[in-house]
Amino acid sequence: DARGMEEFPTLSPNSRTVAFVAHAGGHLQLFVRLVAGGGTLQLTHDAANHLYPRWAPDSASILYYSPAPDGDSPGAIWEVPALGGAARRITSTVGGADISHDGARIVFPRLVDGRMELAVAARDASNLQTIAPIQLGYYYLTPRWSPDDRLIAYQRGISNAHEIFVVPSSGGQPRQITQHGALIEGITWAATGDRLVFSSSQGATIWYLPPTNLWSIDADGRNLRQLTFGEASYAYPDVNPGGGLVATRL
Repeated sequence: DARGMEEFPTLSPNSRTVAFVAHAGGHLQLFVRLVAGGGTLQLTHDAANHLYPRWAPDSASILYYSPAPDGDSPGAIWEVPALGGAARRITSTVGGADISHDGARIVFPRLVDGRMELAVAARDASNLQTIAPIQLGYYYLTPRWSPDDRLIAYQRGISNAHEIFVVPSSGGQPRQITQHGALIEGITWAATGDRLVFSSSQGATIWYLPPTNLWSIDADGRNLRQLTFGEASYAYPDVNPGGGLVATRL
């Protein structure tokens, strides 16, 4: 494709459409494409980067994250209609967000008074609750609600050393479920809700731009299994409620 790299794919809950991010006009913009084929529709056009799209449960709109242009200030979560239209700013954040399967809540990392925390709020950012404090000095990516909305998984990273954590969506102590210190490029819950699928460079011998494969692990940290093999890399997997999986392949 003329846009080059197509990243952060996410499959709509109705399995009809894929949203993804690609370069256009000097910035990362949000696109959608029907799974059945055809052209693409560009949803964002402003002079900013747009990352980590997430579908609303009704497949009618998409949440995404836009980092601050200066790279130091918090960015923001936005919501845009899936068929195009004006985007709506929801709240400030320091990373991507996810929307619960009941459509009522969002989860996102935020910086407040010099502290980092994982927060849950209503779709309009009201009724905000801190569900877990998180450590400074790391970046936090891809928070994901479990299919029953009872748990939230997220990845914590520094350089090429990433780990996956799981925390109750009602609040509690995060539990680290991986122990391998490799690069992780995206996590998603299996449709069954008992395990996570993620992209990892575990076992790679190349430090710079290591290849990544898909792996799965139980939500309690057991039964780590490699799912893909070979020369191709797979990143940012996403599984929709019907069990369909989409990923970026390099």
